[in-house]
Amino acid sequence: MGRKEKSAPVSRDPYTAAEVSADSHIQTLTDEEYEAFLSRAQSLVPIEATVQWDRVDALHEGRDLFEGSRHLWTDGHYEAVLTLKSYETHRVPFVWSRGGPVWNERPPASVERRMVDNLAAYVKKSRSDATFLRIVASPQAQCLPCSEAVAYDRTVMLDLKGDEDSDVLARMKKRGRRDVRKALREIDQSAIHTYTALSAEEFHPLVEIMNSLGSAEHFATFTGDYYHDFLTALAQGDAATLIIYAPEGQSSAWLMMTHAYGLATYYFAAATPQAKRELAPDALVWKMIQAARERKCHTLDLMGIGSEDAPQFAHLDTFKTKFAAEPTQVWTYGEIPINMLRYRLVLRLTELHDQLARIRTVMRHAPRQ
Repeated sequence: MGRKEKSAPVSRDPYTAAEVSADSHIQTLTDEEYEAFLSRAQSLVPIEATVQWDRVDALHEGRDLFEGSRHLWTDGHYEAVLTLKSYETHRVPFVWSRGGPVWNERPPASVERRMVDNLAAYVKKSRSDATFLRIVASPQAQCLPCSEAVAYDRTVMLDLKGDEDSDVLARMKKRGRRDVRKALREIDQSAIHTYTALSAEEFHPLVEIMNSLGSAEHFATFTGDYYHDFLTALAQGDAATLIIYAPEGQSSAWLMMTHAYGLATYYFAAATPQAKRELAPDALVWKMIQAARERKCHTLDLMGIGSEDAPQFAHLDTFKTKFAAEPTQVWTYGEIPINMLRYRLVLRLTELHDQLARIRTVMRHAPRQ
């Protein structure tokens, strides 16, 4: 294990009210120690919290590992690991634990708030230039809401356990079972192909489908070869799979799933209007379920639907919610200011950025005179 540091008491801020325990401390971990913790954790492990995700972060400049190590917070029985990294928003530096902390088991509110206080003090001591800290937290942790539209607090989780694929089908809503069965009847299953590697040139038609979908549904897409590089990065660690529907050799729908520590995640997906009418996305979801079960995944996360706090994801509800009986409430990203003055500036800049984005969208889709 790496070095230990007792967490110093921190001043009480309006958004936190936990007592500081003399028993709590933070220490660094090697990658091997960190992965051993993830293997025995009782909670789900998001792909972003894995060591494999370092290859994705390497696609972006400046996402350096905080202090060059993973971290473990402990307080008696409760333990949590984090991969903290450097980020920037509006050229303002902050520290983000994507997908983390991962707990050994779900903590009571008092313990979680204590961890938040300890971690904020620890980061402030080591990175005085950091404006804020962003982590996954429960509402009881009393963090501030995420300043960017990257967080959701409801998702659709599929229980993949069972002896047969039909066990998963039985747990879907009636319209989910209907659409999957219809897709399996009408879609040419031999036109669905699974890959863990594809050249950038071969990936280009898939990017075009995504860009067309983004233009039609008004969401931003990644540029250049990012989707290809994402697959390449995670597939090196056997953590990503690409599934394509290509009737007569022409790609018209695709999805990318990640998988690690028993959790599969529906990460990217796109389809042409014609492929949607043919229910190709439903056929691909079913293929993803089968592929995830083959990889011994017990849970599939369809990654976010709309809610009161995340209305930007509401357009995904109709498609995703049919695959499970009920949506799942999940912890979401919260923020802890390190420098309150700079943090207020971030909030204002984000507000202005969002206003400009809405104006551009209206202007782009306004009828031409």
